[in-house]
Amino acid sequence: RAGRCLKEAIWIKSEVTRKKSRRIPASPSPLSRPLPPQAKLWHLRASFLEPDMTDTVILPNRPLPPAKGRFIPPLLVFPFLVYNLVVFLFFGGNPVNWQIGLFTIPMPSGMPWAITAGDFLAVVGIILLFFEVLKSTRTARASIVEHMLSMVLFVAFLIEFLLVSAAASSVFFLLMVMSLIDVVAGFTVSITSASRDVSMGNY
Repeated sequence: RAGRCLKEAIWIKSEVTRKKSRRIPASPSPLSRPLPPQAKLWHLRASFLEPDMTDTVILPNRPLPPAKGRFIPPLLVFPFLVYNLVVFLFFGGNPVNWQIGLFTIPMPSGMPWAITAGDFLAVVGIILLFFEVLKSTRTARASIVEHMLSMVLFVAFLIEFLLVSAAASSVFFLLMVMSLIDVVAGFTVSITSASRDVSMGNY
């Protein structure tokens, strides 16, 4: 009987040792499995297209100073002054004289192109309007004052066009329309630029 108990104890000990020594293979993790070719291709695309978000962005503790720009008066004030000086000093207050030809340019068609004083002043106004639109893209504090002065200039154009007989001409009307475009484009471009800066600051 003692020998039988000894055999059972040896058998139990061997079974315990065998169970401990036996290792159960762990099931492979889904992340450790090899990716199919299509998944590898998408992984490469994502690595190239998606930005690296591990970079540290350091924001300044103090707000950036406002942009400073040099004050430039409305450029369309020069055609306004030139029109009034010429029409009152040289034309005697008669706007019809703006149709006087300054010079002619021969054309390949054989017909000469006559350029009048009104045409020349209108071309100068268009060129100055282009630079006015470029000015409106600035976001400096001085641009607000420039927009207000452009509005005042348009009001002066409108009042003179309605009340002064020397301003009743197509040349002055075109200059007034240019001043209106300057006011509308200036405020529109400034508001668009400011909203874009705000939206970029939110990211």
